[in-house]
Amino acid sequence: MKTLPSNLSAKLATGITTFCRCWLLTRRDGKQLGLTDHDRPLEFDGVAYQSMPGMRASALERNHHLAQEGMEVFTILSAQELEEDELLRGLYDGAALTLWLVDWKDVASRVQLTQGRFGKVRREGQGFHVELQGTSADLHQERMRVFRKSCDAVLGDARCGVDLSSEAFRKQVPLWRVATPTDLYTFLGGVTEDGWFSGGTLLPPPSHGSRRYEIRSSKLVNRQGIVYHHVRLWTPFPYSQAEKPPSVTLVAGCDKQFSTCRLKFSNVENFRGHPHMPGDSVLVNPVR
Repeated sequence: MKTLPSNLSAKLATGITTFCRCWLLTRRDGKQLGLTDHDRPLEFDGVAYQSMPGMRASALERNHHLAQEGMEVFTILSAQELEEDELLRGLYDGAALTLWLVDWKDVASRVQLTQGRFGKVRREGQGFHVELQGTSADLHQERMRVFRKSCDAVLGDARCGVDLSSEAFRKQVPLWRVATPTDLYTFLGGVTEDGWFSGGTLLPPPSHGSRRYEIRSSKLVNRQGIVYHHVRLWTPFPYSQAEKPPSVTLVAGCDKQFSTCRLKFSNVENFRGHPHMPGDSVLVNPVR
């Protein structure tokens, strides 16, 4: 249980408080950002905490064992503070977090509630849900290889060995339509296999930035005899139909399965999984 200073405990006991929460984010590049759910900016320890209208947080989960702890924050992002583009580009991935309970009438009256880091981020309408992980989250990270059927290499890395610059896996295709920020239609570019680019990446031309967009799925669509790729992205493509680039580059994806490694990439010798590992059925079926 968190022990509060006597002055804060006395204020809480009255039932009428002037408390708010303040978050200090420290990115891996050293940039710091202070945010608060109070309706006015606050400042202490040399950090200005900007007010974030619409910010709300779940209850803070604490425990005395090794289970993962944390909380979740929903916020409508402001360009002056936590910029959407920086969040989508991963600049806040793994950012260190310090959470304070602060008396906004007297900021010297405060207590640190927890420390942790940024976890998963997901979009909801005009805002984002950010998972804030406690320090125990480090105990749940894989540090060594895990014995499993699927491959644990990253497609195209040194352990995988697939050359993603090859024309077989990298296609520059005309961009036909931007239907929604995450739904794009492209011409085939010589690829007629359904799902070929699922799990891969979409790259705009250099004139439209250097961001990479992860592909959630790709499907073949036949419209009046003309076949297109329907590419669905995980994050929004920032160009409308009128502003879209004339073409994009699609890079093939991998689902980490042995059959995909064998049939799609002809790369069985570098498969980094254990495809012949027995399944759960071995435990429940009697020995014959």
